[in-house]
This record gives sequence, structure tokens and C-alpha cells, in this order.
Amino acid sequence: MSFSWKPKWKKVVIKNHGIRITTAYDEVSGLYACPLCINIDELVKYGRVPDEKIPFFYSIRDLIFHIISHRKTH
Repeated sequence: MSFSWKPKWKKVVIKNHGIRITTAYDEVSGLYACPLCINIDELVKYGRVPDEKIPFFYSIRDLIFHIISHRKTH
């Protein structure tokens, strides 16, 4: 079984509950990338499939909670 994914990343600005986040969104899979875990400018520019260790999120809520966890752990 093989898996292929050709992402189509675009830079988006999310505004949610007074929080403003600039991140990358894949129009193919519906995934958001964490802008603290990966350079979103390079991700959008080269349109590549990122390293499997980078977290991605289907919901804005989950992305925001992940970003908050960065603050608690660093």
C-alpha cells in the first residue's frame, strides 16, 4: 500500500478569541501547520511534504491549544 500527498500550502491569518496566528494551511488535506514548529514561509514557498515529526491540526482550536502548550513547556 502506498500513500502520496501533494500539499497545496497557502499562508493564512487566523483570528480566534482575540488570538491572531499566521500559519500555513493545506488546501488538499485541510491541515494547519504549527508556525512555531516549522518555517511556514519555506513550507508555502516550496510546497513540500514536511517531516513526519511536525505536528499538524485539522482544527483551529487544536492548533491554538498546541501553541499554548509551547508557552507552558518553554
